[in-house]
Amino acid sequence: MAAGLPVVATPVGGITDFLKDGGTGLFAKPGDPASIAEAVKRLIGDSALREKVRKNALELVREKYDWSLIAGEMRSKVFATT
Repeated sequence: MAAGLPVVATPVGGITDFLKDGGTGLFAKPGDPASIAEAVKRLIGDSALREKVRKNALELVREKYDWSLIAGEMRSKVFATT
């Protein structure tokens, strides 16, 4: 996502906290290679979807997962407890 590439993942564990199907990536069914292939084909064949997913994912990464933001949060937590 941070590299500007659309992501295909399974909706397992913490993935659903940041990946929204059709918004910031595409979901595939766990343990189903054909489902992964279909999601990839969908991205390859639909440039508007691909660009939407790419743009939304980059925005999410910049807003919530940028290393400078994470470091700042960590610093504030460390100094708040000392």
